[in-house]
Amino acid sequence: MASVKEDIELLIGYVYENASKGSLLNEVAKRVEWYLGTPSCPLIDVEVEEKVSEKEFRAYQRVQLSGVTNMFDLINACLFSGLTRKQCIYIMENYTVLLTKYGR
Repeated sequence: MASVKEDIELLIGYVYENASKGSLLNEVAKRVEWYLGTPSCPLIDVEVEEKVSEKEFRAYQRVQLSGVTNMFDLINACLFSGLTRKQCIYIMENYTVLLTKYGR
């Protein structure tokens, strides 16, 4: 009997094979991969350097100030800012330091 994770991985494969780029099904598959931490997901592949660039911090701030999503909703915060999950968490944990470093 297959595990839930194996079932979801099969579903992701099916969705990718049958969905056109940019479709809703493709987006759902990306979010499920991100949630499961599947290595092929681009949102979690990149290791965070100890420092976040000013450009990355500003991207995070733009999403934050736009109010388009709750920043604790990491899936949407990452998608809208273009940052990885680890980068968003790093910024959240070091927000005051980065704000002092880069200014408002």
